[in-house]
Amino acid sequence: MPHFTRLSLCPPSLCVEVVFVHVRTPVPFRNATLQIAVFFLIYYLAQGCLIPYLPPYYKSLGLSGSELSMLSSIAPFIMIFAPPVWGFLSDRSGRPVRTLQIAMAGSALLFLPLFAVHSGAGLAAVLACQALFATAITSLADTVTVAEALRLNTDYGRLRVAGSLGYVVGAYGFGAALAGGYGLNHVLWIGAIGLAFAAVSTLALPQSKPVTAHQAPSFREAAQLLHNGAFVAFLITGMLHWAALQSYYLLYALRIEELNVSPQFVGIGIAAGIATEVALMWSFRNLLQRLPLLPFLALSIVSSILRWSLTAWFSSGAAVAAMQALHGLTFGVFYVGSIAYLEQSIPPPLRATGRALLASISLGLGAVLGNLIAGRLLDYGGTSAGYYGAAGLDILALIPLAACALLATSRRIKVVPR
Repeated sequence: MPHFTRLSLCPPSLCVEVVFVHVRTPVPFRNATLQIAVFFLIYYLAQGCLIPYLPPYYKSLGLSGSELSMLSSIAPFIMIFAPPVWGFLSDRSGRPVRTLQIAMAGSALLFLPLFAVHSGAGLAAVLACQALFATAITSLADTVTVAEALRLNTDYGRLRVAGSLGYVVGAYGFGAALAGGYGLNHVLWIGAIGLAFAAVSTLALPQSKPVTAHQAPSFREAAQLLHNGAFVAFLITGMLHWAALQSYYLLYALRIEELNVSPQFVGIGIAAGIATEVALMWSFRNLLQRLPLLPFLALSIVSSILRWSLTAWFSSGAAVAAMQALHGLTFGVFYVGSIAYLEQSIPPPLRATGRALLASISLGLGAVLGNLIAGRLLDYGGTSAGYYGAAGLDILALIPLAACALLATSRRIKVVPR
């Protein structure tokens, strides 16, 4: 039998309630693992088109390398401030799924004005508004996924792996479409449709029960996270590593274009990276039993230094694409390892806030720094200069990681009773 749910995202006096009809489905289709996988698959399929191909689209509008880095830095800049607010609200409300639904809906709706603007200033304004919602999605989705992984006694990476598969489908598929004659403007259509379907898919996610009043953390308790030296050192490590990763997101499609080879090498390289990413995410728990977490993350960074250096040095499209197979270590291991580190070092009532701080400082501030550096180096010496700069950033990232390891014996962060 169907049942009805009313969803209201604002005060009743200001909006109309939307009534959703839910049909009771057989147990297999209500499985939380499937619901999470569908969301990640759809959302990252859209991201697989947007992340690699929006910079070439902006360039096709006549924008310079500095303008490309500025536009690519808007979302990371907003990420410095927005995710901690969303994460704290999620911790306070105990409703991470509902918070994710609101963020996803706002991101999808505010993406649509990109169709109507073509100037640097207009694009910047639209991207800034959209980023207020979009930058919260990753950390909120991770909060939901980690909770389900614990409930199901499985590994976070195995639930998250559907996102990697979606990303490669989007990246490789759109690269093939470009090679077949489709224009770069189609990236907006794919992105809009993908975000819309991802927003709808969040309605099927399992709703967690709200935390009780004594479990909801205060702002004072959340601020304690930044008083832990090992945690701060870890955030700085992530900031430098994610700054280096921006050379891939901003410059990879441009690197293939600069080498004057088939645009299909964009999709091939991304597919090679996702293949290793999926394998390492799936087996992360088993690998962690053989190698401690922080040395494993150091291996990730060392492999990144090699990847950036050889991507800059090789002049063959096939060789450059092959080097992206290291993405499994560069991104997959480091990202899943970061989530594992938070689970080890942060108490449950503050984990959404901890993930938001990771998004804010490591992903957000790191991406701003990386985009600015990559954009300047692109104008100065082409994509090779940008990739060599990324290698230098990852060399620096080993320093705070070593400090994190030295401070790892300090006591875990605790929630101080009110």
